[in-house]
Amino acid sequence: MSRKPVPRKPQTKNSIPLKLYNTEEVARMLRVAPNTLKIMRKAGTGPRPIRLGPRSIFYRMGSIEEYLTALEATGRYEWSHQTAKYDDE
Repeated sequence: MSRKPVPRKPQTKNSIPLKLYNTEEVARMLRVAPNTLKIMRKAGTGPRPIRLGPRSIFYRMGSIEEYLTALEATGRYEWSHQTAKYDDE
């Protein structure tokens, strides 16, 4: 028995597909262990996460780039996203 494909919503010209990265992917990008990224998240440091559920944590590339830019600017490992100014806040 074959399943019918689920129809996808067509993208408009202005829609931008949002790519979200999971903890393992971001840890690989930052060259840290996934557990280190988890510790950073709980401490309020590291890239700003997006929580889609109790066990669904993702990151946007913009958040990862912002974190790396802040590290570069401060020269410190302990940058906190909680004290940063965001456009959406």
